[in-house]
Amino acid sequence: MDASREAQEIIAACADWVSMLPTVPLAYAAEDYTPVRTARHPYLEFGLHSGGGPATIGIGDKSVRSRPGSLTVLNAPFGNYGDPDDSWSFWCISLDLTGAPPPLRSCLEAPLLVNVPLRDPPRVTDAFLRLTRQFQLRGGMHAIRLKSDFLGFLAELHENIGVNGGGDSRACRKALDYIYRHYAESDLALTAIARAAALSTSQLCRVFRAECGTTPMKYLTRVRVARACDLLRKTGQSIKEVAAAVGFSDPLHFSRVFRRSQGLSPVAFRETERRW
Repeated sequence: MDASREAQEIIAACADWVSMLPTVPLAYAAEDYTPVRTARHPYLEFGLHSGGGPATIGIGDKSVRSRPGSLTVLNAPFGNYGDPDDSWSFWCISLDLTGAPPPLRSCLEAPLLVNVPLRDPPRVTDAFLRLTRQFQLRGGMHAIRLKSDFLGFLAELHENIGVNGGGDSRACRKALDYIYRHYAESDLALTAIARAAALSTSQLCRVFRAECGTTPMKYLTRVRVARACDLLRKTGQSIKEVAAAVGFSDPLHFSRVFRRSQGLSPVAFRETERRW
């Protein structure tokens, strides 16, 4: 079974189980920026590498190289770790499988470590963020909202897992790596991305659309907007500074692109986020 199908089957099994429960047995939901060490627990975990550089994620002597824009499905009965080469942003959701049916609990019997590319990482990042925020709340209809958000989160993961394997995927991965390393350059062009992937521009667009569901330049815009959201949430940088940091030389153009993507201006987005 290839990695993409394995991840999707695990996600579907989780959705089937959780849909029958009165509450979701979530044990952890947060974003990390430092190396990660998870102790031994009966957890199934979903990790989103949303920013920064490459990292090594592993369980014992088994490891994978993770890059921004990828999802890792792993377990914790044997402990696990995540070591970025430099800096990173890594979202993690831990589901306690105590009491899960045997087919799902079999995920805990041996080290499980599956890393797959995502079609739309910014969209998945939003799903992680919504679930993490709901996890931190208490009272009212929290339990119902948490279950709803978790099932929606699983659906988002399942639908966004990209194609895995093959020579073309290797070329697409090179293109993705190049985008994540150079998105802050305002003059980043399709020809440069294609050159990094050792493809012509037309070949790259065909392969990229097949695997990521969009064009390289639209994907680049998603990455830039996602990074801008991150800066607007976590820094006091001006809109002009945020625009420049994510590859827009014109703040007005940045604001138009941001509003088209998020439905809010950068200023309004920042104000909304501050309420949290």
